[in-house]
Amino acid sequence: MLDVSGYQAGISASALSQSEIALAVKVTEGTGESNTDWRRQAQTGLDQGRTVLLYHFPRLGDSDPQAEAYLTATSGWWGQGRVIPVLDWEEASYTAGILDYPDFAADWLARVASRTGTTPWIYAGPSTAARGDHAGLKKYPLWLAAYPYSTRQGWGAQASLDWAVGLVGGLPGWTIAAWQYTGTGRIDGYGGDIDMSELYATKDDLARWAGGTASGASASAMILPVGEAPISQDFGQNGTQYNLASGGHTGRDYAVPTGTTVKASLAGTVVWADWVSNLPGDDSAAGWASRWYLHKQFGGICVVIDHGDFLTVYAHLNSTGKNPGDRVSTGDPVGESGATGAATGPHLHWEVLPKPFAWSNGYYGRVHPYNFLTTYNASHTAGDTASVATKDWFDMASRQDLAEVVNDVLHQNDGFIRRCIHDVIHNEKFNREGSINGKPVGGQTTLVTEAQYSAQNFGRLKADVLFAQKQIADLKAEIATLKEGK
Repeated sequence: MLDVSGYQAGISASALSQSEIALAVKVTEGTGESNTDWRRQAQTGLDQGRTVLLYHFPRLGDSDPQAEAYLTATSGWWGQGRVIPVLDWEEASYTAGILDYPDFAADWLARVASRTGTTPWIYAGPSTAARGDHAGLKKYPLWLAAYPYSTRQGWGAQASLDWAVGLVGGLPGWTIAAWQYTGTGRIDGYGGDIDMSELYATKDDLARWAGGTASGASASAMILPVGEAPISQDFGQNGTQYNLASGGHTGRDYAVPTGTTVKASLAGTVVWADWVSNLPGDDSAAGWASRWYLHKQFGGICVVIDHGDFLTVYAHLNSTGKNPGDRVSTGDPVGESGATGAATGPHLHWEVLPKPFAWSNGYYGRVHPYNFLTTYNASHTAGDTASVATKDWFDMASRQDLAEVVNDVLHQNDGFIRRCIHDVIHNEKFNREGSINGKPVGGQTTLVTEAQYSAQNFGRLKADVLFAQKQIADLKAEIATLKEGK
């Protein structure tokens, strides 16, 4: 396992790839970031399939502000079961005496563990780990640091772990996860010194400590981006009506009012957060694939998140504060719902695109997002699933209860129509001002195109009203049947 810091800024991906299974990256020191390249280094490790250890070097002082600085810097990196925090618990000339404050280490580790849902490591030398006042830290995995030779430039310690532990007569009670045996290692593709360690933890151990699923632990489950909101159009519905995919609707639409908080379904990296009209790519097959087959005139303000094995898409947003490269945790807000782009009313359009992308599956690589969520949670968690409505609720409810619920729905139809009208006004606002909520429009979308959207929405509004009237008639008939049966 390699350990990199600001000294290795700019180290190549091919050099980092020699760190098998895990990669350690320095992030903060004291209350500031000390490695300007840590995000690239860490992301490279994740992209190469490694578990990444993000570590903090403490300074003398209170542990709380240092823990908060670390948590602020690493916000969005947790919740994916592949990242472990580490406290680099050692002295430097400018931190002499810090090891006399084991409560600092205990407080930092406990705070970070609670906030990240992980089991942090502690990096320490044998003499530090053997101190009696450090016994309370033994519940954390130990990354032991002891160099058997003054210089060692290749892989392998040429000494046993027994040698390192024997320096203090043993380290009972500790779980030794790794042993750093040199600070002067050399690897192919990098000409300077680099820290090298032997890793004793298994992949299951790493996943468990990172909050993953190994050994029965529960990973972060996928969540619905706006909870159990009403569904206005489901995956595959309507054939080619309003949808260009041959199979029908490419996602799930949730009928939520403008301004509803939209949350990330799972931890990942934002790869797009802007108007889809600003996406690159022409109308060639390669151009469409380069923008994940997102139509430049449909999605409005859109956020796309890469979760490693799949993407999620959140479209027609009213606004987003995210930018490409941002890390998000499960449940982090990614924007507010709206009706930007081609929309008949405020709603969230949610998509899932598994990798490798199957552009010709009839849905431009999309799959039913809720079915994907259900399968994902069943295979990646130990019983943690998104809340869903079940048949049990309907079995418990009386028919009169259901009748009252349906009546409530009927009274909401006028609100639905008003939301459609709001969307027309929303587009007209764009026609006048040329932007919405500070997001400029470029690419193929123009004021003329947006005016066309408004005209389309007027036409669709009439169709929606007729559809709502039919629903009202059908529901009234059902209510009548329910009341007769009561």
